[in-house]
Amino acid sequence: SRLLVAGRFLHAGGLPASRVASWQPSSGWASLGSGLNGAVYSLAVAEPAGDVYVGGRFTLAGGVPVRNLARWNGQAWSDVGGGVAGEVWTLAWDAAADGLHVGGEFTAAGQAVASHLAFWTGTAWSTAGGGTDDAVNDIRVDATTAQLHVSGYFDRVGSIVANAHAVRVAGQWRAVSDGFDGFVRSSAWDPVRRLLYVGGTFRVAGGSFAPGIARWDGHRWQGLASSHEGSIWALAVDPVDGSVYAGGSFTRIGGQHARNIARWDGTTWHALGDGVDALVFALTVDPDTRDLYAGGNFQSAGGAPAAHIARWTGNAWLPA
Repeated sequence: SRLLVAGRFLHAGGLPASRVASWQPSSGWASLGSGLNGAVYSLAVAEPAGDVYVGGRFTLAGGVPVRNLARWNGQAWSDVGGGVAGEVWTLAWDAAADGLHVGGEFTAAGQAVASHLAFWTGTAWSTAGGGTDDAVNDIRVDATTAQLHVSGYFDRVGSIVANAHAVRVAGQWRAVSDGFDGFVRSSAWDPVRRLLYVGGTFRVAGGSFAPGIARWDGHRWQGLASSHEGSIWALAVDPVDGSVYAGGSFTRIGGQHARNIARWDGTTWHALGDGVDALVFALTVDPDTRDLYAGGNFQSAGGAPAAHIARWTGNAWLPA
């Protein structure tokens, strides 16, 4: 497996890597050309070609002028349709539509007006049914149904009221129940059990008490006994057993002591060893090994040095 990481860094594993890099167990860290000249907040891989799209706040990709969005084809960087006029916070590849969903805090995509949300077909921009009235933090595609879930700070999407979360079905936007009393920062999809998990700063989801983390089963929102001291920034799901991982800035979750990262087994929250010593921004599960990778502001994981990225094997923390 290949792990792709992005952020504000200039080195990875001691090697020059400007804001984006890849890592493989057999070969270690590698740069993607000369990288970007500004922060990268999101990335997505186009399947099956394997091209890497990155979004954030930057104007150069491998020396090529771009506008907050760029593509790496394995050899070189290129512009993507003139980019977007503002920061890109989330990207999602849509295999069925063969294109890229882009979300963030922007007002235009290419030359088209685009309110925080747009779709790149590979040759042109689509403005996604009117966009949202505030920033989009997260986009998730259900590959089975082709439904598009978007989350963020918004209260409206297209012409409908949708508090922090909405779904696009057959070209039409729909609110998902009554939405949230705050904002949604991240999401994770369980493709086996067909469950959507969202995390952020909220107490109520669809009228149900769900502090910080909620689950949508296609009919209603439910909480995960997730009363916590802090904030949730990232989620990931292990599709094999349905475990949900949550990362952020917290000291307790569901009544359990946990430093900034924890696992939900369907009933109870569990700490991952001694956790990490600072905020977790990103989580992903390796589909082959089922190891969990965490990225963030931390300098140690499980009490051992780990500069901003670490791997949980199920029993112990290891640096990546």
